[in-house]
Amino acid sequence: MGVFEGIDIRSYLQPIFSVKTQDLVGFEALCRGFKNDNMVYPAELFKFANSLGKLGELEEICRYSAIDYYKNLKQENKIIFINFDMSAIKDKNSLEEFIFNLKGVNFNYVCIELIESKVDFRFLIYAVSLFKYYGFLVALDDFGTGHSNYNRLSIIKPDILKLDMSLIRDIHLSAEKQYIVKSLTNLIHNLGGLALAEGIEQEQEFLVCMDSGIDMFQGFLLSRPQCYKSIDLHALSNGFKGYISKYENYRLTNIEKYIHQISTFKHIVENIAKSLTVENFKHYVDIYDFIRAIYLLDWEGNVVFDTVLKRNHIKPLFKPAKKGDNLSFKEYFIHIRYYGKDFYVSDPYISQADGKQCITISYKISGDYPLILCIDFTL
Repeated sequence: MGVFEGIDIRSYLQPIFSVKTQDLVGFEALCRGFKNDNMVYPAELFKFANSLGKLGELEEICRYSAIDYYKNLKQENKIIFINFDMSAIKDKNSLEEFIFNLKGVNFNYVCIELIESKVDFRFLIYAVSLFKYYGFLVALDDFGTGHSNYNRLSIIKPDILKLDMSLIRDIHLSAEKQYIVKSLTNLIHNLGGLALAEGIEQEQEFLVCMDSGIDMFQGFLLSRPQCYKSIDLHALSNGFKGYISKYENYRLTNIEKYIHQISTFKHIVENIAKSLTVENFKHYVDIYDFIRAIYLLDWEGNVVFDTVLKRNHIKPLFKPAKKGDNLSFKEYFIHIRYYGKDFYVSDPYISQADGKQCITISYKISGDYPLILCIDFTL
């Protein structure tokens, strides 16, 4: 515990869980101020420090408080995540002093969360190099808001990318957020790091983030920040395993639903293949909301006649394929033409016909002059 301007500074620890181990992996130390046993909320506390020009002093007290509470927890195999606002650091000496004063702590189990603040980039690179040299883990905090940018991500190459809660909140209700989170997760994996979703408050948020490949989780759904004396490691571990089990059931249900849906789509494709006319295509586009477009390719990948499209507002950047256009570079053509498949289902993608997400099912029409029937479906 430390004291700042008569305010007691304590650290509450919020658990962070790993999907790989299906267990508690560490804690984020969150600063809390108390005056006469009444909590001074963090936003108010840091605003007060900033008004006095003592933000750096408060940050330093919070960091040392975090380490003290971590030592009291006596869980040396768990990682302590410490917020580090680089804009509040005076100079290189301050960094080295912080590291020197962490006596009795295994640096490999300390994760420095770099808050996305406006700071001299050369100094940021120096700090990251220093932390990594001594064996600290490095995380980029609140990515997706504030001063986030991909330049920092590519140069820092953090061990952990913490996705801001603004991306996570109600993610199950937003296809756009799901695309962004999945893309960021794939990106950090390609850079050799892990993705952490913070601010998980709803079960559906957790389930959707699991689908996106998130590696680590933090939020009120799993546990609120606690005083180290109140932490029950066994209960926390069992609670997280319970959510993993719920995800397994959720995933199984979705797979079964997907298989049933594709089976229905395949049946429709086979029916459409019985009559390869524009009139028949228009009929099916009209009666099924989930059919977005129908087009027919010859064995060289050329469109036989203009795409039959569900008519709605089409963005000027997108246009349906017309008679004579060549689509031989498309996966749904290649898998039928060159891999010998009679039936192919693509991964979801954004259609160039109308800018909507869809899957394409392609189907071989055998004969003296083989054709490939392609239908875009909305899942």
